[in-house]
Amino acid sequence: MTATRVQVQRKVDVGRLKQAVAKTMADVARTLPETPTRKELAKWSVALPHLAIVATDLKDWLTDEDVFWPSNSLGAYYHKQAAYKSAQSWLELSLDVTQQRLGDRHVDVAAALNNLASVHDALGYYAEARSLFVRALDIIRAAQGDRHEDVATALNNLASLSKAEGNYVEAERLFLEAIKLRTELFGATSIDVAISLNNLADLYQIQGKVDDAESLYLKALDVITGLLGESHPTTAIFMSNLAGVHMNQLRYQEAEGLFRKSLKVLRKAHGNHHPSVAMTLNNLANLYHTQEKPKKAESLLTESLGILWYRLGDRHPDVAVSLGNLAAFYKEQGR
Repeated sequence: MTATRVQVQRKVDVGRLKQAVAKTMADVARTLPETPTRKELAKWSVALPHLAIVATDLKDWLTDEDVFWPSNSLGAYYHKQAAYKSAQSWLELSLDVTQQRLGDRHVDVAAALNNLASVHDALGYYAEARSLFVRALDIIRAAQGDRHEDVATALNNLASLSKAEGNYVEAERLFLEAIKLRTELFGATSIDVAISLNNLADLYQIQGKVDDAESLYLKALDVITGLLGESHPTTAIFMSNLAGVHMNQLRYQEAEGLFRKSLKVLRKAHGNHHPSVAMTLNNLANLYHTQEKPKKAESLLTESLGILWYRLGDRHPDVAVSLGNLAAFYKEQGR
């Protein structure tokens, strides 16, 4: 009898230990910054193997409040690193385990749908992304009403997807709706409002509404610089976008200065092989092409294409655009 009691006690202790580990790592998972620097990601990465164990082998020991977090944060980490296939795998697991535990209409399921949709969007899987974004928005509105910050996020995401699909009328409507709601919820000088303003400016830039785009880019950049500083990667992306407007306005010196400043920050934040670095290289190459500096343009175009091809694969829309830019350059050069 004594031996049996010891064995039972050991089983109870192991169960409590698993619960404690699962709880601790779920709390760690919640600490991933929304817009992390490269240094922050490196520091946070020490938790990856432990989170992976909890997300897979110990997921049954997670509470309902925690079940979403380990696999979601692993997916978010890889998404922020532009390792989209790894992100997709973890976020699919997050959706699966959260849905199984909490049902189809829980707000954590909506978050899982939204995060997986964002990866599909990044990979160029627009139809899949739209289906997931729409499902997420429907759940959020049913659970939290029309004036919740998660509704604004879902609207912004759908607007960005509509822009990528070329549906500019819908994109503008959704961006304006997101900006209005975010302004009401957070005030005009919040990060969320700045991001939506930047996204709407992107749309106006594509449509050739250069003055409208510049006005919004300047406003967004002023807000984001005040909140995050000039050395943050989000600020750098906003700089690059403004530089694109200056290039279209034939303000080449200002454009080059902003492109170079942006590129320096992005390389420091993400390293040399991130899609945001590639897109800025591509934009700077287009500036040099416009200025008839072919050697500089070719070098940057090929570097940009190499990064995008490696990160996104040969079927991604951004790779197609980069290939088109390089092909147009070679054609113009008679090669």
